[in-house]
Amino acid sequence: MIRTLLLSGLLLASFTTNADTINWSGFYAGVNVGVANSNNKTNYAYSVAPASGNNFNGTFGPTGPLNVTGLDAIQSAISEGIIPANLGSGSSSGFIGGGQIGYNWQQDAIVYGVEADLNYLDVKKSYSTTGLVGVVPNYGFTNTSKSSSSINWLSTIRGRAGYAVNKALFYVTGGLAFGDTKSSSSSIGTDNNTDFDVFSGSKSSVRFGGVIGAGAEYALNDNLSARVEAEYFNLGTSKYGVDAQPGLALTEGITTSASHKFDGETLRFGINYKF
Repeated sequence: MIRTLLLSGLLLASFTTNADTINWSGFYAGVNVGVANSNNKTNYAYSVAPASGNNFNGTFGPTGPLNVTGLDAIQSAISEGIIPANLGSGSSSGFIGGGQIGYNWQQDAIVYGVEADLNYLDVKKSYSTTGLVGVVPNYGFTNTSKSSSSINWLSTIRGRAGYAVNKALFYVTGGLAFGDTKSSSSSIGTDNNTDFDVFSGSKSSVRFGGVIGAGAEYALNDNLSARVEAEYFNLGTSKYGVDAQPGLALTEGITTSASHKFDGETLRFGINYKF
């Protein structure tokens, strides 16, 4: 994305030779389209609550039937694939599009201002992993863990500061970002094709964070301008419980939580109209 932005900036700069200067001051509004990339990683954390009977600690602990020598109950279960530590990491790309409004002030070649935008995102990601547990020979137990995430819309309120060269404006930007996020996780244990150990959880929320970026804009005339802009956003980490489902969980005594980080990059092309 950064390479594309630089090439676009150089292209815009090439049009400034012998061009008339433009006044960037004033209110503007416009639309944008582009591509968004979301980074994805879901981590899991576990705790074992004291309980009587055949609980998780009793089964996987040092004296339990499914213990791996030298490990505590949680480490033993992770080692044998009963529960996942995480589902790895990756990224997903999709469409972004929306509108923006802002106001610029110009003093000589220095241009600064404020801008707000609201964008629809189509960025989703799912993970799935299935492992055969080998604690007991011929046990036949498999564990399937799944995680999914999405960002449905993203909005920013940013400051901008740049330098005007004839009809071109090169700028940096940064400020507040917030968006509608959703993440979910599940873990299903199966023995002889029968689900008997099911954990699941999800969380939907509007999350707040930050955004930084840079862009280049070229004035087509006194009112219309075209631009390209690249940004990095970070909406923080969403945490939620992955709970045992009633009647479908044999490993009583374990508490599971998931954490999913929402961050990524956008590359957008836009048109602005200055009033």
